[in-house]
Amino acid sequence: EWGGTTEVVKTSAINGDGIQDLLDTLDFQAELLELKADFDGNSEGTVLESQVEDGRGAVARVLVQEGQLHKGDFIVAGRAFGRVRDIIDDHGKRIDEAGPSTPVAISGIDEVPNAGDKFYIVDSLKAAESAAEEAKLAERERELAQPKVTLDNIFDRMKDSGAKELPLVVKGDVQGSVETLRNVLGKIGSDEVRVSIKHSAVGGISESDVMLAQASGAIIIGFNVTTTAKARNVAEQRGVDIR
Repeated sequence: EWGGTTEVVKTSAINGDGIQDLLDTLDFQAELLELKADFDGNSEGTVLESQVEDGRGAVARVLVQEGQLHKGDFIVAGRAFGRVRDIIDDHGKRIDEAGPSTPVAISGIDEVPNAGDKFYIVDSLKAAESAAEEAKLAERERELAQPKVTLDNIFDRMKDSGAKELPLVVKGDVQGSVETLRNVLGKIGSDEVRVSIKHSAVGGISESDVMLAQASGAIIIGFNVTTTAKARNVAEQRGVDIR
């Protein structure tokens, strides 16, 4: 509305204002810009969300953007790979294939990918595993490039900066929650104390999370997740705080 190329549509997710205007604008722009998807060939798209579900394992909610996604396809999604075991549409119905602009939930992958990861289909499970390993390696290199606070160097770092830190272990129900918590908690702090996230992952709070929290003197923050009875007992015995 300021004369630029970016459309401005006022909407409210709470009461539904402007949603139809938004859909009409998207439809008009797609026609105007002649945006078209390729319905043939192997599927590609983006991971919107991911989580671990009981009985299904790692589940990725994806948006198909190109080609046809079929049940049984070999898939790579960031660091995750596998064979598509089932496809569920946005109405909770099992389907055998999905085309462009379709949001679906798929299972059959070995772990949860990150929200925003690209997914694509390859010819074999071996090729999928190889591509996922490359993604893991790149992720590991990025992590190693960042300075790590360890039990060995924590006192030196605190002495250098004059700051103390609050270590946290973060667990969430879905990947999007974990990423948001990491970003938000990481920004909380003051000149005297800063937040340091020692570990974050999707899933319930386990015994290994408690052991890690004890070793690093951390507090465990759980968002929309449960704690196993064994983990609760160990936490009580070892004085680990779970919130």
